[in-house]
Amino acid sequence: MSADRVLTCVPDGNPDSYQFGQWRHTTEDGTEIRQLSGRYNTTHSFLTLPDPGVTRRYEDTGYYTCTATNNIPVLSYYSSGSVFFVVEASPVITTNTALIKGQIGNNITIEVEFYSRPAVIDNVTWTKGLNGLPTPDKSVTSVDVRSISLPFYGVETEVEGYVAAIIIHSLVEQDFGNYTVTIENRLGNTSFHIDFKSASPPLPPDNVVQLIHDISSINVQWTPRFNGGAEQHFIIGYKSDIAKDFSDLYPIPDTHEPTQSYQITGLQTAQIYFIRLYAENEIGRSGYVYLNQTTKVYTETPSCVGPVVGGVAGSVLTLTFIAVAGLLFWRIKRRKGSLGHQTTNPESRTVYQDLDLTNIDPSSIYTDLQTSGRNMAGSDSSPNISTYETLGVRSEPNIYDDLSKKPQHTDATYVNTIIQQR
Repeated sequence: MSADRVLTCVPDGNPDSYQFGQWRHTTEDGTEIRQLSGRYNTTHSFLTLPDPGVTRRYEDTGYYTCTATNNIPVLSYYSSGSVFFVVEASPVITTNTALIKGQIGNNITIEVEFYSRPAVIDNVTWTKGLNGLPTPDKSVTSVDVRSISLPFYGVETEVEGYVAAIIIHSLVEQDFGNYTVTIENRLGNTSFHIDFKSASPPLPPDNVVQLIHDISSINVQWTPRFNGGAEQHFIIGYKSDIAKDFSDLYPIPDTHEPTQSYQITGLQTAQIYFIRLYAENEIGRSGYVYLNQTTKVYTETPSCVGPVVGGVAGSVLTLTFIAVAGLLFWRIKRRKGSLGHQTTNPESRTVYQDLDLTNIDPSSIYTDLQTSGRNMAGSDSSPNISTYETLGVRSEPNIYDDLSKKPQHTDATYVNTIIQQR
């Protein structure tokens, strides 16, 4: 074969004048790819291969068969000869899938099949975005030989190829992103980009707290987390401590802000509520996050209550003072009546003796307190001596002591009762 990609067929026979048939292009397993017409004379046949372009030159690889006859023994008898033609070029990626999805927590194997002549084993490199590949303790790369399907001029053909792979264990959010594999041989290199996305339910919301609560509402705040690779929304459910099932509110869209909040209204006062929150996307839902909260007790006092309470308290104190004053005045009048028949020494007059005693109420059934004998007799007692004597107190009185004594005042209505001891 010349540099112009020309195949030459030179039969060897006697006589050496030949007739040539079409050229056949077949795969390694004999599957026909195409038939080609060459140029020929009586002794040679020439086949010029058209250039399909750099990325498709590999398709010229295969067996090329030339047929010829010199009419011996008969015209219909053709002899054939073949040659295996190898086209060396840059590696060719045969994988078409540029989008791969995985789920958080699972393992994933990303594979890229390719064809290369000359052979490629060690010159395969994986890269990933800005944050780089997963650490070596959780990822591994490899290159292996594999039979792959490759189109040769529209005919799917099984040929010997390769597969480059990266295996990632226990996927986390940071493992998703854009991966690039670069395959190089001595004639050039080829790169292939893969968009590795999550196809997982979203992660549960984080930092779920109660901001404020009122007598009939609770405000819940949370931090959205990884959406699982698809648009997510949030659902709040709540129930009282006596209810059986949660009542879910309408989905709350993800605002893509660092934090979100929502106010649950229409609740009962001073009631314990169990609140749950979860995220959901087209793939599934996250786990639940729970929060227990109690609405406030209604403690606000109307503005008129304070003055009313003050007025009532004042009225009670006023009435109490009037009652005490009246009782004292009544007792003074009683006392004045009992002293009216005695001659009063001007020096021994009390402050109460000038009261008008003409209208004295009938005596009470209870005996009045008696004044001191010295004051009643008008003796030389000081005019400043109080009308009432100080009551004495015994330190250890006997409950049976003095029960039999008669009263000093003979005008008392009641006398002591004698209790007989047994």
